[in-house]
Amino acid sequence: MSSNLPALLLGAALGAVLTLLGSVFVQAVVVPRVEKRKRREARFEAALLDLGLALTTDVSDREQAVKRAITDTFGDDDASPRSADDAAREWDQFAQRIDWLVGRVLDVRDDGDLRRRYESWQREAERFSSFTWVSTDGSSWTDWDEPALHDLVWGASDSEFDERQQLVAEVERLLRT
Repeated sequence: MSSNLPALLLGAALGAVLTLLGSVFVQAVVVPRVEKRKRREARFEAALLDLGLALTTDVSDREQAVKRAITDTFGDDDASPRSADDAAREWDQFAQRIDWLVGRVLDVRDDGDLRRRYESWQREAERFSSFTWVSTDGSSWTDWDEPALHDLVWGASDSEFDERQQLVAEVERLLRT
């Protein structure tokens, strides 16, 4: 029995060393990777929630402000087009925030369906705000024909809303997966 003792001690020592190396490997390699993945998923989820919230509340508020400002500008002969310009500028700034939020989501997980829906929404959002480019070129709002401007803004608003609903559906799909 005394001849087996050194072999048993060597086996126990080797087992202890392998266990120590295994636990060091898990702590040094596996745990940081899992934590990084968890943080990445949390950022993705937070960005998706921010994007969904922005698309479902803030966009509508700014869009309605633009439409109200345009209606007020043309409804009153003494009105200044400044409020319409300000509302349109706020809309454009908000559209940039949506761009940023979508970029954050796509940085974490590139999703082709979300990207396509976003690009489609972006075209309609730009079409909705296209009259702001005219106002910044020095043309007066009052130079526009009211029915033509009304059709442009309200028609573009309806198209933007439809595309936004599709984009919201993609955000909801990603939240479920």
